[in-house]
Amino acid sequence: MSEVFRNGELLAEAMLKAWREFGHDMILPKNGTACNAQACGVKVIYRDDAAPVAEKPLITKLDEAASLQVPDPYTTFPMCEILKATRILSKEIGGKVWICARADQGPMDLAAQLRGIGKPASVTVSNRKAELGAKSGEGWSWDKDKSVVVVTVEAKKIREAVRVVIQ
Repeated sequence: MSEVFRNGELLAEAMLKAWREFGHDMILPKNGTACNAQACGVKVIYRDDAAPVAEKPLITKLDEAASLQVPDPYTTFPMCEILKATRILSKEIGGKVWICARADQGPMDLAAQLRGIGKPASVTVSNRKAELGAKSGEGWSWDKDKSVVVVTVEAKKIREAVRVVIQ
């Protein structure tokens, strides 16, 4: 199975066979949640019994994130293979079934795979303490020059942190 996740033609063939047998109303070409992380440089383990997984984080310090490059989905593996599978599926059965090709990782998932899932998530919010109603000692703290509020939460509180940051 690991080769199917690495090869757009094999992925399309497997999805076509499943669609022909089961007739589901949507096809979602993907190779797991590590696709975007791998395209950014994370080492990924391809297994024969499950979807690929990120092996170890790419960055250990948040300031290293600035050196990351945005991958070109047309040329960067494995994104280019997902696009290849999507083209094949669209050509073969595009008028008969909805083909939903998308980047599978949201920002928190991708960040966790780039930095490490076991670490607390840190989110920086520029000078919005009053706007957000943040109180020191509640997981919020000012940096040394009082210009940035830093929010640190454990994984179970990420939803709440994202909601607060987005507002």
